[in-house]
Formats: sequence, structure tokens, C-alpha cells
Amino acid sequence: ISALESGWGTSELAKTNNNLFGWTSSSGYASFNTVEECITYVAWFLKNEYLSPGGQYFEGYGVDDINVHYNGRPEWARVVNEIMGMIGQ
Repeated sequence: ISALESGWGTSELAKTNNNLFGWTSSSGYASFNTVEECITYVAWFLKNEYLSPGGQYFEGYGVDDINVHYNGRPEWARVVNEIMGMIGQ
């Protein structure tokens, strides 16, 4: 997800805010102290709210299931799946 949403870490938001996901807060785009902090937080949120039964956005365990509430565009899920395939090889 972060590779897609940050252009493999090259987006301005990734460089200035360590925000690889375009994550927002109540005051605009979230800022993280480190890339690791960003990844840890978003992974925790996805696990608890998207990938756990009882999470407010839970629809199942796959990328397409996350996409129901996360982004909603079919091409997003397709590209995330392609990136996962590239990384897994």
C-alpha cells in the first residue's frame, strides 16, 4: 500500500512528513517522526480496524476486502496486488 500511495517513497508527503500512506489527521495530513513510526501505526490500524472481525471496516482478509472502505477504486486493489506479487518474488 505504501509503495503505491507514496510512489515508492518519493512523494513530497513521504519526504516531508514520513507519511507513506497519505494518512490524514484532524488537522490535515499526518506527520510521523520516522518512516518506521508511520508503517507501524498504519499496520496496527489496518490490523485492528480492517483485518479483525469486529473492526469498524472489516469486510474480510484480502486486499479487495480492505479496499471496500480504504480506497474504493478497483484499480487501487489491482495495483496493490501487483506490487505484492513483485515483492513476493
